[in-house]
Amino acid sequence: MGMSARTVFRWLVWFSTGSYEGLKDNPKSGRPRKITEEMAQWLYNAVTMGNPK
Repeated sequence: MGMSARTVFRWLVWFSTGSYEGLKDNPKSGRPRKITEEMAQWLYNAVTMGNPK
């Protein structure tokens, strides 16, 4: 899957300390997203599951 061992072990530590809640993405500082979560999911599906045209 292209993940380094260090990344996987970091995820395991987060999971062991906080269950599934420990793996959730934390709020990020900076500019807000320009697209909604639904738009991002549609875009992901269009690119990965077929021809994006």
